[in-house]
Amino acid sequence: MLGWEKRGREMRKIGALWVALAGLLGCHYAFARPIADSNLTREAEALIRPIVQADQFSGTVLVARNGVAVFRQAYGLANRELNVKNTIASKYRIGSITKQFTAVAILQL
Repeated sequence: MLGWEKRGREMRKIGALWVALAGLLGCHYAFARPIADSNLTREAEALIRPIVQADQFSGTVLVARNGVAVFRQAYGLANRELNVKNTIASKYRIGSITKQFTAVAILQL
């Protein structure tokens, strides 16, 4: 049981980091001056690299401009037990992470 509790805490941390990263990228690019796609790619990589190197993020990052993906990269492992790396095509079990977003959307309505 202890292993599942630890795994749950780990997944919550990853979810929180993902939400924080999405918010950071969104705020950064919402208020920044127009940036060339190559600079956007470099900045996205620079933002995520320290988190990945600290082994605190495992997933896929997608940055789009005007509906077109300008940066797409997979990081970390999809399955730590079997040492399977993430790919762009990896599918994730998101569990209950979306419940909080659904609740906020309902409250805002």
